[in-house]
Amino acid sequence: MKFKTLLKPLIYLVIGVSVAGTLVSVATIGYSRLSDETLVAELTFDRLVNGAHIAQLTTVESCQTKQHYPIYGDQWRIDARFLKWKPWANLVGLDASYRLDRLSGRYTNILEQNRGPHQAHNLAFENLLDISLIDEYGGESNPLLDTLFGSSVYQNIDTQQRFWCTVRRLGCLPVLSLETRVWVLKFAQAQN
Repeated sequence: MKFKTLLKPLIYLVIGVSVAGTLVSVATIGYSRLSDETLVAELTFDRLVNGAHIAQLTTVESCQTKQHYPIYGDQWRIDARFLKWKPWANLVGLDASYRLDRLSGRYTNILEQNRGPHQAHNLAFENLLDISLIDEYGGESNPLLDTLFGSSVYQNIDTQQRFWCTVRRLGCLPVLSLETRVWVLKFAQAQN
């Protein structure tokens, strides 16, 4: 009789621990998925005359082929489009998607930005399925799609450095040169 009395709470305890373990596992998986960082582009620059530069851009989409683009200004900028799935869709394996859209130059000074020469370059590759079509045909009633949005990163041009552009599920990350990224990683490790 005593065994049956103890068995019921023991079963509840095992079920409770199992549910808690499952929830922690799902939360951990969700967190690691949200913290994934993907390298999407590498940039170097050569200076031309009158504020112009040649950007050497290597992207994942171009199969690591270096492309050359003239840009104007003292900063470079990459624009991307993102498709974000609803949280439950992430848990079953649907990852956010991105598409690089544009590379351009920009000026730190607003007057120069408004008066100076501009040139933007299309980075979007033709796909069988354009991610923007998913929003057009499903809209708010789409049970999987959370949102489509744009994100940009920009940084001062330095012809002596190599730059990397990375993305996460929530957009482009601030771009760091390798030297700065190494310093940030060492600083973060020292804090732990």
